[in-house]
Amino acid sequence: MAVGRYTSAAGTIRTLTESWNGTRWTIRDAYGTGLISVSCSSRTDCVAVGDLLSETWNGWAWTVHTVPQSPASVGPGLNAVSCAAPTACVAVGSVDYAVTPLAETWNGVGWTIQNTPASPSGGYGLAGVSCISATDCEAVGGAALAHWAFVVWDGNSWTLQPLQDAPSDQYHDLLKAISCSSATACTAVGVAAGVLGYFGSLIAVWNGTVWTITRLVYGDYEELNAVFCTSATACVIVGAVMNGAPEGSRPVIVRGS
Repeated sequence: MAVGRYTSAAGTIRTLTESWNGTRWTIRDAYGTGLISVSCSSRTDCVAVGDLLSETWNGWAWTVHTVPQSPASVGPGLNAVSCAAPTACVAVGSVDYAVTPLAETWNGVGWTIQNTPASPSGGYGLAGVSCISATDCEAVGGAALAHWAFVVWDGNSWTLQPLQDAPSDQYHDLLKAISCSSATACTAVGVAAGVLGYFGSLIAVWNGTVWTITRLVYGDYEELNAVFCTSATACVIVGAVMNGAPEGSRPVIVRGS
């Protein structure tokens, strides 16, 4: 299942969902103004989120669900979702202009907001999440001012995680996606932007104890947007070379081994 959004001929933003049967894609009717992320635990159990929209897929149709939000917070909402089972999903995002993290859990019936830890470096938002079980999820993100975010969910609470040898130039860096193949093997990807605005690629890995930056290249104009790993040494990363690069914009595919 894939989800996203498009702009109609009338200029209205609409939700787009399509399912894959092994041979071709089929458009499925959905609701709202756009979904961002989807996670399927089976062919007939998918959960999708986007901003303050959530929908579940039963193999035939989508159903809209209410996404709770603190009355004092302001938009946009959820950015990513990961399901370990039909009744065990975690979604993450940000509110208050990306300086307050948002995390919610799905029990098969409804969403519940979970408390997120404060960072000593200041406010942050979450952009990606990966769950290997109902009690083990990793989420990543960042903030506009000088730090990334790594947090882990144990089924009851979120905890900040350490980053080894963090570089001093983390101006607008953002980890956008994460994939975990086990409790000791996660890869997170994103975009780096130094103080001079030289955009580039960012990759971090988790070994079960600490996060380590394995790729941080200011100036290559690469923006890494998604990652999928089947083991600690087998990942596929996709993204794009952004506008402004000498060779122009183009897709990017990175295979790790």
